[in-house]
Amino acid sequence: MIVGEYTMDIYDLIVIGAGPGGYVAAVHGARLGMNVALIEKEYVGGLCLNWGCIPSKILLKKGAVIEAARTMIEKGEIQGIIHPLFESIIAESRERVEAIREGLESLITSNAVHLLYGDATFTDNKTISVTLRDGNIKRLEAKEGIIIATGSRARILPSLIPVDREKIITSKEALMLTTLPKRLIIIGGGVTGCEMASFFRSLGSIVTILEQKEVLLPNIADEEIIKTLTRGFKERGIEVICNAAIVRCGAEGNETIVATHEKELRADYVLSAVGITPNTDHLGLEHTDVALQNGFIPVHPNTYETNVSGIYAIGDIIALPDRIHPPMAHVASAEGEIAAEYIARKKSSWIINYDCVPSVIFTNPEIGSVGLSESRAKELYKEAIDVQRVRDSWMGIGIALKQTGLTKIIREQRHKSIVGAHIIGAYATERIHACAVAMRAEETTPTMSKQIMAHPTYSESIREALLAFDGKAVHVPFMHQKRAQ
Repeated sequence: MIVGEYTMDIYDLIVIGAGPGGYVAAVHGARLGMNVALIEKEYVGGLCLNWGCIPSKILLKKGAVIEAARTMIEKGEIQGIIHPLFESIIAESRERVEAIREGLESLITSNAVHLLYGDATFTDNKTISVTLRDGNIKRLEAKEGIIIATGSRARILPSLIPVDREKIITSKEALMLTTLPKRLIIIGGGVTGCEMASFFRSLGSIVTILEQKEVLLPNIADEEIIKTLTRGFKERGIEVICNAAIVRCGAEGNETIVATHEKELRADYVLSAVGITPNTDHLGLEHTDVALQNGFIPVHPNTYETNVSGIYAIGDIIALPDRIHPPMAHVASAEGEIAAEYIARKKSSWIINYDCVPSVIFTNPEIGSVGLSESRAKELYKEAIDVQRVRDSWMGIGIALKQTGLTKIIREQRHKSIVGAHIIGAYATERIHACAVAMRAEETTPTMSKQIMAHPTYSESIREALLAFDGKAVHVPFMHQKRAQ
């Protein structure tokens, strides 16, 4: 359809943003029979594929291998000198990202989704103007619905941390450096800060983390897990400074300087990792009736519809009415599926139980968590909880491979249901899913303890913790178990 000087294309569903939430919503919508347009400003896969989850995990895996080899040399198990070729490691990670991106584009288009590259701007509640890369403009109209899935970007605090993307950088620039920093200061001890610290330290950088709050991973992980990670970081030579108030940050020549009230630090680079900002500021939402809340879009917690009928939002940009929304790729993907179903069918087959969504942190050691921390569980259940801990060093695989991880499970006493599980150690990011599935199924600890875990695996620690609630664990010292009822 031609409208004035613009081409008007009509679709059932228009999705803005081709990150983990947007592309899943678009493909799912197409498979439900809708005619779908997917608009992406930069690259399919969004922040997660291009600058976050995927490249960082490639680098963290390589860093772990290098660190393991260095440890074997120190123990006299192998001979040689470890000399990481940093530029090659970074280049290979970018090649892997490009390969995945090409595959993702093929997945999208093979499902009959019309993929457009350009800047999307609302002109009203049903119409979107797209400035394509070639400068042409398209106007799209949504017959059934629009899903906003534009994700987030690194939060910038210019008056405090003047990011110049050369010496004072974000994680995006850190993943494209061509030389390994000898010294690196990371401002922010959240997930990104801790993962970046783990990677750069594994390659030999001298790393300092400055965290404004009292602990690393504040309001993110269980307190006992945080203490274990902090101790592990210090053993690896990562300096951790909490309660750090930044008073000055800047570049001087080839160095960067960060000053707190207590000390002045110098490094090759400063990495700012102080949170995220929702990408809602250049969408033309002022031309719609969509409400905003501190830059986030409030949505219905089950459908993800905004206050405007037919406009939905998912992922890092949304605000839920009763909880802080978890900014995680797998959450955005699930929300995309549900939003697409509501647009296509006016109903969905499921509702996300956010209490059962696992979170994972790929530090060394890894962390996997689901549900409540111990302190939060005590608060909600008025102290009526039980906690069991199993150390990897008590289990066969842990003893054999000299692992010191921890599995911690929290249950409420009345129904004996799991309300929280936290694992730190080898493969914690994989192990945690057994607990998440049990929580989703509302299994009790006596029932779940009847599930046999393969030997020798790290997952055996989960069953041992479940058995320990009733004093039945064979490998857990009896003093650490509840007395059998």
